[in-house]
Amino acid sequence: MNRLLESQTLIPILPDLNRSSSWGLNEHTNGLIRRFLPKGTDFNEVSNEGIAKIEYILNTRE
Repeated sequence: MNRLLESQTLIPILPDLNRSSSWGLNEHTNGLIRRFLPKGTDFNEVSNEGIAKIEYILNTRE
């Protein structure tokens, strides 16, 4: 594994769902992801490359 990746600590940032201002962003993000992975998708069947491609598309859109 890449040494840089091994040395990094990843801290997930989760929305505070007790704040109503977090709901809209969460729902919007879920809707974007559902364009690629419809409800009922078995995530065990989605490759890391597939997720990376979706991530790239969503992060580079204008």
